[in-house]
Amino acid sequence: MGFRVNTNVDALKAYQQLANANKLTSQSQLRLASGKRILQVADDTSGFNIGTSLKGKVAVYKGAQSNIASAKGLLATAEGSLLSINDLVTKIEGKISDATNPTADRTSIQDDIQALANEIKSILDNTKFNNTNLLVNTNAQSGFQFQVGEAA
Repeated sequence: MGFRVNTNVDALKAYQQLANANKLTSQSQLRLASGKRILQVADDTSGFNIGTSLKGKVAVYKGAQSNIASAKGLLATAEGSLLSINDLVTKIEGKISDATNPTADRTSIQDDIQALANEIKSILDNTKFNNTNLLVNTNAQSGFQFQVGEAA
């Protein structure tokens, strides 16, 4: 008498199809949850490499965007101070024009001009951005460089 193995081939095929469907459903749910088509290298090797390099570029551009915002802040600070100095120079020009009047008190006008000049000097000395003086160049090599692109 021989051995006989009872198998249900149809049930095994159905189970295999069910397992494949569950695997694909699980993968689709992960993609939906993450919002990404490629979750791992096995999904698409070249696409994964491209995506990874693009993530790096995005990080560089975000840093460059932050640098641009810092540069704008620096320029706005310098511009505000320079506009104040321009207003003070205009006042000095008006005082000089007043000094041409022979009946004017020149000593008083001179004191006013000196006070305005002191205010200009104060603005020059105290215009700083992150503790760096913007308007008085103490080092001939000083300057600001901001990376605003992909290459340094």
